Amino acid sequence: MTIAVVSEIPERGGRRIRVFTQSKEASGETLGAALDALQLTAEAWDSDEEPYLLLRRFQPDRFFPAPQRAQLQALMAQWRTAQESGKALPPALQAELEALIQAEEEATLARSQALLDATRK
Repeated sequence: MTIAVVSEIPERGGRRIRVFTQSKEASGETLGAALDALQLTAEAWDSDEEPYLLLRRFQPDRFFPAPQRAQLQALMAQWRTAQESGKALPPALQAELEALIQAEEEATLARSQALLDATRK
């Protein structure tokens, strides 16, 4: 199961952490509170898959460089605006967003493999 974590700064100040799975969403003042709110209980898992949570700062790196990251952030902002107004992104932008999300997932796998390889040395 994949859990996405997003740090937000609401208009009235402070900070909120939102967490997402494919079917659930929750938020809290801290990562722990958001995960608790997500209520990931044993019955929420579809299989015997063990959940793992890796945290990293979302900065450009060799796996997902600055231009891709900037475009992903811009498209995500457009997507959120569209969602808030009850609309969808135009199909071309939605396809580009999905391709960038896929590229970031592949970068995450490559980053994880590099971390694993480094720990085996």
